[in-house]
Amino acid sequence: ILPHGDDVVCISAKSGEGTDRLLSRISQLLDRGRKQVRLMIPYSAAGIIDSLNREAQVLSTEYTDTGIELEAIVQPEMFGRVKAYIPGYVEPKEDWE
Repeated sequence: ILPHGDDVVCISAKSGEGTDRLLSRISQLLDRGRKQVRLMIPYSAAGIIDSLNREAQVLSTEYTDTGIELEAIVQPEMFGRVKAYIPGYVEPKEDWE
């Protein structure tokens, strides 16, 4: 009987069968909660860009007349700090609200 469950992936050391499923599951666990965001940061709040460069994966940065347009992949903690700069972002309502 093989082990089973949400975080169990069976692989064969001999044939390598299951390796693709293992790599896929590891990727899912490592990426848990990461989000790709497009931000419009006013120049008055440009200090957050240093944090983004240190703690997120910044994909692009463009300086415009109105502020800094930035695209990044962020962890949940950083998302909480930058969600105010996502154009049109509305906090999702909880089921009980």
